[in-house]
Amino acid sequence: MGHREGQQATDGGGREFDRVADELRHRMTGGVYPLGSLMPAQRDLAQEFGVSRDTVQRVLRELRNEGWIESRQGSGSRVVKTQRIQFSAA
Repeated sequence: MGHREGQQATDGGGREFDRVADELRHRMTGGVYPLGSLMPAQRDLAQEFGVSRDTVQRVLRELRNEGWIESRQGSGSRVVKTQRIQFSAA
């Protein structure tokens, strides 16, 4: 994982993806989306951030893979983690 420097899609996908993902992580750690709360609808996030729903779907998939949220078809995405887990390189 990491930033996608040098990868530029026609819609600026890499930068937009990182910007939205970072902001949503920030909102979860900052309490805007507290533990157990539902995330806004994909179309609302897409409109707020000025990105495509495809970008929002990719961000939510990434956050799900990282353990931040759980998604259920038709029920939206629920916050299940609100802090970054630090692993020591022991």
